[in-house]
Amino acid sequence: MDTKLLFAIATFWCISGCDGSYFTDVISTFSLDPGNPPTGAKKVPGPPGTKIEALEFTPDAPPIHLSGPTAANLITTVHNSKDFTFYTEFMMPRALDKDEVWEFFSLQGGSQEVLFSIGLKKKSTSGGGAENTGGGQGVYQQILFINQYVITDRTTKDNNMIMKDEFKPGQWYKLLVRIRTGGKEVKLDEPANIRVRKRREVEKVVAQIRVNCNEVGRIQLKNGPFDDYVPYGFASFGCVLEKNGSMIAKRRFPGPMIKTQIINGPLAFDFYSPCDADFDPQEIPSEPLENEYSDASLKEFLALSAAASIKTSLTCPDTSPTKYRGETWADPKDDCIIYKCNKNAKVEETWVCLFCKDPKTGQQHRKKSKWIDSQDICLENECTGGFRPIKSRTITCRDPPLTKDDCEGLEPVKLANECCPKCGNETCSSDRKYYLGCKRTCSDGPDFVCSTKKAGCHCPEGYAENEEGLCIKLGNCPCRSGRVVYKPGQTAVRSSCTTCVCSNAEMKCFSRC
Repeated sequence: MDTKLLFAIATFWCISGCDGSYFTDVISTFSLDPGNPPTGAKKVPGPPGTKIEALEFTPDAPPIHLSGPTAANLITTVHNSKDFTFYTEFMMPRALDKDEVWEFFSLQGGSQEVLFSIGLKKKSTSGGGAENTGGGQGVYQQILFINQYVITDRTTKDNNMIMKDEFKPGQWYKLLVRIRTGGKEVKLDEPANIRVRKRREVEKVVAQIRVNCNEVGRIQLKNGPFDDYVPYGFASFGCVLEKNGSMIAKRRFPGPMIKTQIINGPLAFDFYSPCDADFDPQEIPSEPLENEYSDASLKEFLALSAAASIKTSLTCPDTSPTKYRGETWADPKDDCIIYKCNKNAKVEETWVCLFCKDPKTGQQHRKKSKWIDSQDICLENECTGGFRPIKSRTITCRDPPLTKDDCEGLEPVKLANECCPKCGNETCSSDRKYYLGCKRTCSDGPDFVCSTKKAGCHCPEGYAENEEGLCIKLGNCPCRSGRVVYKPGQTAVRSSCTTCVCSNAEMKCFSRC
């Protein structure tokens, strides 16, 4: 069957609300580039015989995590999926110590509760925590675990599988975990009395574990493993997060990983599973990255993946640009109207027009807004909306006052419309720095000399101001020759023997004869 036709049929069947099918490359979603490693990471070779570069994180590396829309989509994917696959390739740098835990990937709620995670640990099979010394106390064994949040208990449940063939240090492995909901299991409820026992059918949720594409075991998860996830929180790579003043990484996986993927839906599995893919032309869309979430790209993604559940649970319909749950925004035509995308993905409208009128200027100010008095720059007014609608306070400057020792050796600056002096850098726009120098423009050319230096907000060294008043690199400055403007790198033929090129705001000419 034609691939496009196959996907079109699958999309048609799923419009009413079944799971979407798509593929997420976790490495690129986290913006991890082995060619430009982040802080706390180093570039290491990938599997032997390949040219792939991998990343390896040090134990004290900062946490690699996502929050916001991208994390919410990953959490919602796990929440809604009936056929969810996690895949990664990794190398064991050393053997696990006893009672040690390593995380490949985890999803956590806003309060850091673990919603889903997958990793390795070394535990005693006796449950007593003692190594086997021949006395029957149990053996420390390597365990693959899948953690799932159970809403009824408000706890995270460990689902464990003892690895009969343990992962060995120095070797690369392919790990594929496919979690599917399907089939029925008959369960007998606890009897109300000796004669009565209720029979009920429950849906089975099974995780199939494959190592190097060969099945090594299965784990039966608790029924409904991903029910009632809260679709916000964090996704972390190679660790879990713990909040202690700031986010810190715990249970860090110490070895390199590559090709970490999340595959959602059976159709995407057929296309993308590294062990099963048919490598036909790929019509399943990749999930947009965080910086790609425009209204158009998200709508296109939702339409292609038929992920109606994501659209209804995560965003408010018919908003442009797309608004996420909990997001507020003002009416572009009326500042008095505030909208909010509520937890049910419905748009709420609120009227917020409570104003104060400044008796000195007649200007209207919204409740809770603050402004400097028109007659006294050291007086700040606030619109409170109460019996005394305008509350004023005197601005107190720093004591002791700022000196040049506080401002990198330069005298503090007192602006005409502000009460207190500041260090010069606080008065500059983001593209300028405060130092002893001169104003430099692109038209000054490359041989510019600053003869009389003054303290002020200037373009940084190696930059000049263009015609729009922005600081740009000298190498990006255009060149003027008479009335003609040349872009950097643009050439002009002067004669049969002479060619000129625009470089650093100057036309440099070369003779060929």
